Amino acid sequence: MLFRSEGLTGIPIVATLLFLWVAIALIVIMHRLTIPVEQPTASTPDSTAAPETSTQSSVSARRRKGIPTRSAPSTRRGGAQSDTFGVYAMSAVIAVVGVFISWAWNLDNALADMRFQQGQNYTDSANSTGNIDQQIIGMSYYIDAIGMEPDQDIYYLNLGRGLLKYADIRRRQSQLDTRNEQTTSLPQLLQQTTPVALQSFLLQRSPMEILHYAEAVLRKAHTVNPYNKDHFANMARLYVFWYTRMESNPEILKSALQWFRDGMVVAPQDVTIINEYVEGLLTYADAIKESDPTLAKSSIDEADQMLTRSKSLDQRYNDTILRQANVLRAKGDYAAAVDIYVTLVTKSPRILDQQITSLVEQLRTYPDLLFKLRDAYNATLDKQGKDTLTISIIGLMSSRLDDHENAIKAFKRLAELQPNSLEAQQNYTLVLSDALQ
Repeated sequence: MLFRSEGLTGIPIVATLLFLWVAIALIVIMHRLTIPVEQPTASTPDSTAAPETSTQSSVSARRRKGIPTRSAPSTRRGGAQSDTFGVYAMSAVIAVVGVFISWAWNLDNALADMRFQQGQNYTDSANSTGNIDQQIIGMSYYIDAIGMEPDQDIYYLNLGRGLLKYADIRRRQSQLDTRNEQTTSLPQLLQQTTPVALQSFLLQRSPMEILHYAEAVLRKAHTVNPYNKDHFANMARLYVFWYTRMESNPEILKSALQWFRDGMVVAPQDVTIINEYVEGLLTYADAIKESDPTLAKSSIDEADQMLTRSKSLDQRYNDTILRQANVLRAKGDYAAAVDIYVTLVTKSPRILDQQITSLVEQLRTYPDLLFKLRDAYNATLDKQGKDTLTISIIGLMSSRLDDHENAIKAFKRLAELQPNSLEAQQNYTLVLSDALQ
């Protein structure tokens, strides 16, 4: 679960108000310091006119005797101008300091946050449309934000997620490219601040090498904020992705399980981390069921126990019900599991997205259950209209059921909704080819 943490960064309106307050303060200070100070003038009442005459006579007498007289005091404008210059100089210094503090503590953070928001807009759009160019542009904004504020873990987190998505797209486009030769250099990646430079940089690397960069970026997020429980979960998810999409090595899953365990130490009552740990145990059990059936059964039993703990913390959490269905499936009770899946999909069509491929492959030998699950997705599609993910899932299920007519219909519709998606065009071509055979 991700979240935005602004801290001292603020937003543009805060920066504007801060500048306004600084400007008002400077105006007040300058006004108070530049007001001329009036010298008090001595006034003599009219009733003392006689002494004045006496004074004049005294002065005349002094002049007759040759004694010099003192001139009346005059106002010294030079000193006043010097004081005014000092006030303006001090005001200028205050203004410079105020601008520097505003930039260091607010404006720079606000501009970085604006870059981050722009990147999110592009990557969110890329995730829904499948446009890889938008993914590149979004990641370049994340890198730009990191350059402005390198201590914001949320920027690294989103960049890592973007790299994972990009690596998965590249994997589907070039499945034979498994090179892992180039050294991973995070500083070198963060120098690619423009979309063109970033695209060129990533195209020179294989999907596996890009995955290593995603790992480095997510580790950096954890280093920046080591007490954020979400970073433990995201590192674990990275290794689950690594195993399910890139390299089917059970040792990779061990790394995922360890990150989940560390996360539960930091947040022992976080139901999301516990549930994902349950799923990791089930995935690991499935990976070693042939080589070590005893350990596989032990992992399933541990998953069942952790699920009981999760239920005690939150009985109404839909994700916990989903994990319960997954435990039933791991134990071989597919019918009971599918009944739960159908109920959950009716309420939340996106709930099975992360495991739909493996689920469909397992249910392929149970066509009645797969038909039942596909009908549930069809029912949600009638309500949502142009849901590309649901259409893709229906096409996948139809293809596995050898229902060529509905598979072609689904992938044709998907290609129409995503004209710029190479994957959608390839899938449509594949189902057409399968129908002709």
